[in-house]
Amino acid sequence: MKVIVDGTEMEAHENECLGEFFNRVGIKIKEGHLVSVKRKIEVERISTNLYEVQTSRGKMILRWECVQELNRWKQTYRNFEGCSVRWATIDAVVFGP
Repeated sequence: MKVIVDGTEMEAHENECLGEFFNRVGIKIKEGHLVSVKRKIEVERISTNLYEVQTSRGKMILRWECVQELNRWKQTYRNFEGCSVRWATIDAVVFGP
């Protein structure tokens, strides 16, 4: 197993305990110090065309069918946090004053 200690990559043996590993590679752990182990996991990405917008009057779901508009939304949606929302028509939502 690949192990990275203080930026240095090392190899741990199968079924090797943490203490055994440190002793084998010559790392001394001082009395009272803590050792933290972080397990690296693969990041899974999920692509969606659905977004939930929460307002003071409830929430609504936006579904994007046009990829170009979806990409534009993904680049700018965080800018809308705290903005006013109003309905201009039954088919349109307007962000801003």
